[in-house]
Amino acid sequence: MVENKQMLLYSAQKSVDNISKLAIENADDEECYLVIGTALHWVIDCIDRIPEKQIKEEHKKLFSGLRFANNCLKHNITFQKSS
Repeated sequence: MVENKQMLLYSAQKSVDNISKLAIENADDEECYLVIGTALHWVIDCIDRIPEKQIKEEHKKLFSGLRFANNCLKHNITFQKSS
């Protein structure tokens, strides 16, 4: 059983929702880094609480990709604006 499940899911969902606001606000690089990094951290925190035996095989690659994105933010901070 995951403790604080509802609060974790709420925080993860709210932080992911904040990503969509970045484009509307034409946010600067620092704000993008903060919002995207926060969302990744919350989502990964939720993922890490799922027992390994309950994770479907098709989700393992997705979760690995999210961890990779988080590591990229930590070690290679580069943002490019789309045109």
